[in-house]
Amino acid sequence: MDSYITGRMSGPRGNTMRLGILFPVAIFIVAVIFLGWFFVGGYASPGGA
Repeated sequence: MDSYITGRMSGPRGNTMRLGILFPVAIFIVAVIFLGWFFVGGYASPGGA
């Protein structure tokens, strides 16, 4: 656990590695929200909006 805390606080390299995990997750969440809005809004139906 101690190495986990020091790993998170280890300056730019630690932040870069954390960003490398958070960035794809954030993109995935935004994509899911956008697709949900797309289908709920009816834009995916054959008739369009």
